[in-house]
Amino acid sequence: MEFIKLTPENIEKEHICCALSDKAQVQMKKIWLTQRMKEGLQFYRLQAKGKVFIEYAPITCAWAPVEGKNMMMIDCFWVSGQYKGKGYSNALLSQCIQDAKDANMDGIAVISSEKKLGFLSDGDYLKYKGFTLVDEAGVYQLLYLPLTDNKAMPHFTDTAKTMKTKEDCFVLYYTPQCPFALKYAEILKQHVEAAGIPVHLHLLQSKQEVMEVPAPWCVHALFIDGKFITHEIQSEKKLDKLIAAYGKDKTKG
Repeated sequence: MEFIKLTPENIEKEHICCALSDKAQVQMKKIWLTQRMKEGLQFYRLQAKGKVFIEYAPITCAWAPVEGKNMMMIDCFWVSGQYKGKGYSNALLSQCIQDAKDANMDGIAVISSEKKLGFLSDGDYLKYKGFTLVDEAGVYQLLYLPLTDNKAMPHFTDTAKTMKTKEDCFVLYYTPQCPFALKYAEILKQHVEAAGIPVHLHLLQSKQEVMEVPAPWCVHALFIDGKFITHEIQSEKKLDKLIAAYGKDKTKG
């Protein structure tokens, strides 16, 4: 197995394993990665143009509403389709564990779910590898793999656990971490506004802003009338259903 470690020096010429082909969005992702690499983010991928990679960083600079000290946080861990069952997941996770040990960290945290959900790491696989459930918020689970005897555990922020916003319309929190989030935020805005419904987009630009998001997963977090709906990117067809439901609720009100 040959893996490539992306660095600020080679990222411009390297494939970043994203399924999105939009060059402008991929470039924004590369800019985000380069900035985070200066803070300690690590990115390893298979030496192939497939979606086989892992991205992680010290929890103090990881863009997730999770609190903890002296831990690694997995941002994204993806081994797709034809590459499954070949040992790539084990190899990438082993690299993360080794980096955490080399940095004398106490453990590794990752956001997942009991039922497999898009964009989240596979909880069943991680639990099989020794991760345990340490916190929950809605359907989201915070898993943790201890590497030392330190009993301190990571946890979601209190704000993330509210899963509510005071804005009574379509509200989207999203980050440059995922090119898909950037692309579909604009699609969502155009589609919903075309239906005469107000939309508030919150593009998160710092770790501090991420820590204040009222949802456990902030790469793409959609709220409607103050209630958290989903972290999964919505197609125009799915948006039409949400818009129709929104209109019915307003009529009832």
